[in-house]
Formats: sequence, structure tokens, C-alpha cells
Amino acid sequence: MLPVVLLGACAEVPIPAPPVELPVDLSDLTPEALARFETDWHEAEDRRWIGPSFWANRSQDWQLRNGRVECIGHRLAWRTLHLLDHQLDDSGPSAELRVQLGLTGAIGEDGALGGLLLGAGADDLDYRAAALVQSAPGPEGGILAGVDHQGHLVLRDFWANGGGPVLPHRQSEQALPSLDGVELRVRIDRHDEDVQLVDLVLEAYPLDTLPTEIDLKADELALPLASLRAERLPAAALIGNVALFADQRVPQRAEQKPSFWFSHLRGAGERLHYDADHQFGPILGAQHTLSRGVLKMTAQLPPLSPAALEMPVELQLLRAGIWETVDTTGIVSPGWTAHFRIEDWDASESEQYRVRFYWQNEAWTWEGLIRPDPVDEAETVLAALSCNHNNRHGFGREGYPFSHDTLWFPHVDLTSKLRRQNPDVLFFAGDQIYEGASPTFPDRGQPFLDYHYKWSLWYWAFGDLARDRPCITIPDDHDVYQGNLWGAGGRAAQRDNQGGYTMPAEFVRMVERTQTAHLPDPWSTVPLEQGITSYYTDMVYGGVSFAILEDRKFKSGPAGLIEHNGPRPDHITDPKFLAQDADVAGAELLGQEQLRFLEHWAADWTGAEFKATLSATVFAGLATHHGGNQDYLRIDLDSNGWPQSGRNAALREIRRAFAVMIGGDQHLATIAHHGIDTWEDAGFSFVVPAIANFYARSWRPPGPPVIPLDEDDPLPHTGSYLDGLGNHITVYAHTNPGPTGQTPAALHDQSPGWGTIRFKKASRTVVFECWPRWADPISGPQYAGWPFEVPQLLNGGRREGAHLPELRISGMRNPVLQVIDSFSNEVIYTFRIRGQSFRPPVPEEGKYDLRLGELGTEREVLVEGVRATVGNDKQLIVDI
Repeated sequence: MLPVVLLGACAEVPIPAPPVELPVDLSDLTPEALARFETDWHEAEDRRWIGPSFWANRSQDWQLRNGRVECIGHRLAWRTLHLLDHQLDDSGPSAELRVQLGLTGAIGEDGALGGLLLGAGADDLDYRAAALVQSAPGPEGGILAGVDHQGHLVLRDFWANGGGPVLPHRQSEQALPSLDGVELRVRIDRHDEDVQLVDLVLEAYPLDTLPTEIDLKADELALPLASLRAERLPAAALIGNVALFADQRVPQRAEQKPSFWFSHLRGAGERLHYDADHQFGPILGAQHTLSRGVLKMTAQLPPLSPAALEMPVELQLLRAGIWETVDTTGIVSPGWTAHFRIEDWDASESEQYRVRFYWQNEAWTWEGLIRPDPVDEAETVLAALSCNHNNRHGFGREGYPFSHDTLWFPHVDLTSKLRRQNPDVLFFAGDQIYEGASPTFPDRGQPFLDYHYKWSLWYWAFGDLARDRPCITIPDDHDVYQGNLWGAGGRAAQRDNQGGYTMPAEFVRMVERTQTAHLPDPWSTVPLEQGITSYYTDMVYGGVSFAILEDRKFKSGPAGLIEHNGPRPDHITDPKFLAQDADVAGAELLGQEQLRFLEHWAADWTGAEFKATLSATVFAGLATHHGGNQDYLRIDLDSNGWPQSGRNAALREIRRAFAVMIGGDQHLATIAHHGIDTWEDAGFSFVVPAIANFYARSWRPPGPPVIPLDEDDPLPHTGSYLDGLGNHITVYAHTNPGPTGQTPAALHDQSPGWGTIRFKKASRTVVFECWPRWADPISGPQYAGWPFEVPQLLNGGRREGAHLPELRISGMRNPVLQVIDSFSNEVIYTFRIRGQSFRPPVPEEGKYDLRLGELGTEREVLVEGVRATVGNDKQLIVDI
């Protein structure tokens, strides 16, 4: 007898740890033996998450209860539970699948249908993308083998409501006597010797006549209750995923609802291919950051049983060949996360780590690498991404194809290119998930499970990249299930434009915990309204000090603040509206405490040679046309160009640090030099493109620039402008959407991709790279206008009206310099000099105080009343 692989039993034995006996030594099994499987649901505890061998569409639609899997989803059609570690291929003569099922509850007007889905997804589709097949029939949807609510066996393709070209609807004449419990058996056999054709047989047997195992060579002694047969089907139609399915829609108001249950799913045969690496969970992934000797990490788990949620989660390091536990923590619910914090971390060495969790009497692990801090490398490289749509618009409609053209998840074309670039740090600027249509609608009735379903997709796609480098994630509006977000300090709101959060505070806290708990400790721990907290902070890594901002949470809502005749409170289209009238008293952007954080951050250069801000979006209105019709929008109050006073206050603090600004959100990549009182008197911003989107934006201002760029510039609409709110901006590059000739056009014509930012230490320059999703990540081409190099000191912005004497410094290399106006006591700027000499520019003549060295330590020198003049050729020798 061949051994059987128990699904969910392929965990790694920990070292050292109490011995864990695996059911099978997988290394000794033949492919035929590995293909043989059966579930152990009859022994499982009640829980929502089915197990590592399955992907549920959606998390809230399936559960394990009383030893059976139940489909409890009724709002969406065609609920599916995909088998991950076994797929159908064409490598052998046959395969057989069996499952026991039954139907309980009242049936709706449309009836009900449940059973097995075979060959889901195009045959060259990534198994993770194929695992999204659900909701409505469409090309490459697979073949359904099941039973309807009247007991009739059904064979049909999941192509176009049973009328597809592969297998039109077939139904057994004889109905089963009962749906209290039967076993469905599906057998696939090569048709004669023709490898291009297969025969398909569906049979139903009573539960009291079942053999203990599948024997593909033996004749069944018991007679089936009913059977159906389809011959000479194209073999390609039965290559792909295997899933359980249930279509049992009823109105939400229905008191009783139908529910299919399933148990004892089994399979065998050479047309089944086994891959243990396809399992997902119970540790779905982990993110970490490393800053100032503190390692923080969040591990993501699924919604486990109450008993499992009481089990500890361990962080282990591999030292001298032995796994050593360095931290142990519990699971936080809702959100199902485990959080670690290790102080006194030696950032000069790499460390192999693993997160370990005991589940079902086995040790499960997630492994990765904590890299050494690249502070001594020639450059530090940040990869920046945002706006992660998983699929083309229209998912869930009948006829939607399940192919590469429509299913962009798991973004392998993108992640493989990022892996080749091998950045030091990842930054996800927001909209890691979209609450609607990516792939399913926002289920606000079950938001915790709905969010987990979509957030798990992010880990499934990007978790491998994040496992061995710091990853900064910050949520934006769609992450908290809002179309736009004006957080108004955390208060509750009925509508987003009123200012506040429309979802419950517990939900908002969960989203922020899953995405930001691994960031360095927050600047402020004071709770906001509804008990929502702040996460804005800074991270020093690779010689770069990153200010991680919350540019949505404190922003005022526009409704009721500004009177205008626009179509909605945040969209002003009236050409007669005066932009300055939008800058109303009391309107906030970052909030006063976050501005104080920026002031402190700009002056603290401990361990840093560069400064950069990371925010959800850009401090200007850099999109003029929106949506599929590319409608002109004069003023968008969702942009960080509003309120203007708040925008200018933020830019003043940022320019004191010569910092570049990096953000996302817009679905439109841009490079802009910002101005406060005039053009280019603040820093540069780089808005990175969307990972994937289907809401286009473009930069096409209605008039010519006030100051044009070089006449040879290849891009239109570049130069110095006032945006719709009257903010000074000089645009150097943009990625307006349009035909590219790349396929799928629905993806590539929206200008998707990612940004790479290189902080070059020898030249003290920052290089912005903007990569189309289809481009080679090494040789290009990049989008027109990129790469773009910014000298660090250009981010100070203000014109050089005068100079201080040339500083000649002894006793220290690369000291920090802070320049302070002696009269007003205003900090003009702070930054780290490269080398031991520097001629400091200042805005105007006058006297300035200089702080030099490592500020705030014993190695600091104060020089007061140094005069700045035009054409200053003097020298000042400073000994530290």
C-alpha cells in the first residue's frame, strides 16, 4: 500500500526542540506516492482557517466545524476553497478525487450546487493566481463536477453559465435519494493513447459502502447511486487547480440559508502533482525593521482556533548551528499578529532568523535573514511601491477570463525584477490592499476577516521579498476601507470628507497594527480620539534617516470648511474660485505634534548622511485629470497641497534637513521641485508609480509653464507652475498614461511599475529611478525623464544670498553642522558635512550661530555670531 500525505503535515522539525514525528518521510516518496493525499478534517478543531494546504475565497465564507468543512458564504456566488499543494497536470494517464459532502438548510430560489472544481485557471497561470478563481464563470475557469440541491449530478465547464465550449451543462437523469451525505468521485483518464484528450467520470456513492483508500487499478464492487460521463475532453481544460466549490446564494434577510459541508477529501494518480512549497501558513510571513540597535518584527498568522491562539510564537536565531530562542510572544487578535522587539542588536553582522509556532502538534517556521546595516556601502538603495490592485476591473462578472491578462496577482513579473535589483530597504506607501474589486467587494459586515483575506494576498505576493530586508509599510485610505482619508485626529465620521474614520476604531487599530507595529517605536504614544494611536517615527538605516509620516491621520476634512460649487466637497471645478480661499483657518495637515517631530528629526543626524521623508502622497496637486474619461479637476483637496498653510509648514521643516520626499497614492509617477514663497525654495519629491491600478491620473495643466525647462526636454507639461491651489511646483518628469504596446494593455497602459532611490554617499546625490513594470530592471528602459539625479544640498531650496566663512575642521571627519540665525534663533538647516571643510550658504547676510560635531554629545562645539557676507572668502578653523 502506498503511504498517504496528510494535508498540512509538512512542517520542518525544529533544531533543537522536542522531537516532532512527521506522518511520512517525504524524501523517500515517489511522485505517485506524493500525489496521494487525504485531509484530516475529521480530527481538526473548529476554526475559520482551513489549513496550509488550502486557500479560501473568502476567509469569512468557509469554516471547520465538527470535523467538517462548511461553506457559510451566501452573499457572493461560487465560493471556492482551493487545494494549494496538489495541482492537476497532464503528466500521467489518470487521477481520481473523492470528497464526501452534504447540504443543510433552506434552499433559495436559485437553488444550490456544490462539489469539485477541476483545472481552474489557465494552464500557465501561477497557482496563487489560479487560487482566485471564484464568483462567476469565465474562460479558463475549469470544470465543475458536483451535485445540485435536487440531488442531480452535474458536469459543466465553469466558463459561461454552463454553456461554454469545453463542456456544456450535463445533468444526471436520476436524482440521489438524499443529500444528507454522499461521496462524489471524479476520475480523469487519458482517452486511449491520445495525450490531448481525456475522459471524465463523476459518480456518487453512499457513505456506508466506502473503501478505506483509493485504488486506481481495482474495479469498484459497489454500484454508484448515479453517474455521469464526458469523453474526449481537451486535456488542457483539466490542467490547473483543484477546489471545492459551493454556489448557495440567498438574500441576506433570509432566516435559513443552505450550506454545503465537505469531509474526507482524497486524491491519487499521476495526473496530480504535489509541491509542499505551495503551502501557505500557519505563519504567513514576517516584516522587520532595524534602527539604532533595535530590531522589531511582526509575524502574520491566520484566524486560528481559540486554543491555537493561546500558543506562544518564538523568534529564533541560528547561532553556532543551533537555533536559539531570543524572544517569545503571544498572538494579538483581531489581526492575528505576533510582535517581537530585540534591543542591543549588533547591526554589523547578518543573522539567520526564523519564527516558530507549534500548531497541530508540529513546529512550523518562517525563515529569513537580518542583513547587516549597509552603512559602510557606497550606496543605500530603497525600492518604493504603492497602490496594489490584484486584477483587472470587472472581477466577479460572468465571462471574466482567469488568465494573465486579468489576474496580475501575485505580481511575479514585478517581484522577480525587484529581487534582481536587490534593494536594501522596501517601502510600501499605502493601498497595500484595495477594499473593493481586488478581488472582491468590501464586506463591512465582517471587516476583520475580509481585511485578513486581502492582506494575506499582499503577504503571499511580497512576503518573500520582505523576509530578508527591512520593509516599511504605511496604510493609506483604501487599507482602512475608505475612498479618501482625512483622519481629523482619529475621530469617528459618517462620511470620509467630514474628516475622520468611517470604520470602527477597533478595525482601524487592527489595520495599523498589522502594517506598522514592526516600525521603530513611534514618536508619540498619546492616544488620539477613539483610542487610535500614532505610528509616525523615524528609521536610521544604511546612513539614511527616514521620517515615516502620517500625512492622512491628522488632516481636516473639507466638508463644511470650504464653500464652493463643485460636484463634491473635495473636488473644486469652478474656474472663478480663488485658491487662497481654500486655505481656511484651523485646517490641519500633519498636526502640530507631528510638525514638532519633523523639527526634531531634521536636527538629529545621529548615524545619518542623508534624510528622506516617506509619506502616502505628495505635498502638491500633481494630477490634473482623473478617471477613465480623464476629466479635468482644478483642485483636489485629497492632495497634500491642501491646506496650503499646513503644506508649507511641513516643507519648511523638511527643507531644514535637505531631505528628499518619497510617496505614492497618485497612480502617476512624478518628479517635482517644490516651492513655498517662490519656485524651488524647498525640496524635491518623487511620487512612485502604482503596482497596478485601473483609475488613471495624469498631469496636463491647462496652460504653459510660468518658467519652462530646457527646450530640449522630451516631455510636455514640464517647467514651473502653480498647481490648482496656488502652490509653487516645478515638474521635471511624469508618467502620463497611454498606449504602450505592452500586454496586457489594461495593466501596462496605466503606467505601472516601481521606484528605486539610490542614496550615493561619495557624491552626496540621490538618484531617482522609475521602472515600467515590463522593463528589464537592470538595463531598462526607464520611463522618460528618469533616472534623475538630485544633489543633496538642492533640497535646502532657498537661494544662496550669502556665505559664511569656509569651515576648516580638525579633530573629526564628517561632523554635523547646524546653522542658526543669531537674531531670530531660527534653525536654517542641519546636515552632516562630508570631509573636514565646507563653505556654508545662508539665505542672507547677517550673523549666525554654528553648532558643529556630534550634536547633543560632549563632542559638540558652539561658535556664535559668525558673519555671513556676499562673496565671503574668509576661513574659520574649528577644533572639535
